[in-house]
Amino acid sequence: MKPAFEKLAKELKGFVRVGAVNCEQQKGLCAMEGVESYPTLKLKKAGVSTSYDGDHSTQAMKDWVLDNLPMSFANLRKQNQMERFVTGDCAKHGACAMFFNDAHDTPVWFKVTSYTLRGKIPLAEVKGNNAELALNFDIAKQPTLLVMCEGDIEKTVAYSGSIDPGMKSDAVEKWLDKFSAGKGCAGVKKTPKQGLKLDPNANFAKMKVGQLKALMHAHSIPCVSCYEKSDFVSAILTFIKQSGTGSHEEL
Repeated sequence: MKPAFEKLAKELKGFVRVGAVNCEQQKGLCAMEGVESYPTLKLKKAGVSTSYDGDHSTQAMKDWVLDNLPMSFANLRKQNQMERFVTGDCAKHGACAMFFNDAHDTPVWFKVTSYTLRGKIPLAEVKGNNAELALNFDIAKQPTLLVMCEGDIEKTVAYSGSIDPGMKSDAVEKWLDKFSAGKGCAGVKKTPKQGLKLDPNANFAKMKVGQLKALMHAHSIPCVSCYEKSDFVSAILTFIKQSGTGSHEEL
């Protein structure tokens, strides 16, 4: 079993601290933890121990540990949830961070980051390539990690490093920590956002189909026979002309 646990420690390095206890030498500690057989794997978070009772292969143990990592972030799926996060936590703490995830599974680095920076900067995740919520910030490509200052949607800055599901959290944590309590927001300038506004002068042809669909959904724009990109653009322009609308209430 020793090789499997040694490999586990290597694969979790940078995410979880892994230690070994010799119960022949540390009988008091093992008794306190309720260890009755060997080997025993326990995950300790917030002072509470949880025992693993699955297969002792490295992959099985690793999956269990990562699935049970402590997390501290909001899960945003709808516009009203985004609005509450922005006007609440973001405005209150001076800065907040949002991870726009193109996948449905939360990466380990984000779980670790959220727990490490808990109490310093509020974090939220938007899963599944949610184009409608991303449009609030003019985000055209995901994944994107964004910091917003003072609850102001026009005062944002994006993480410029690469984002990979299997990456370590160190670089992101260091970058985000600069904005804790809003201290790094002094140099962030306002950048006007198109967002969800229906601007008749906007070049909708440059938008991706996913963005056009998200915009139509936000404004309840019907389009029964929309197949090509030009169909969606035409439907939006027709809606603007017929309704005389040029704006949409945003965050």
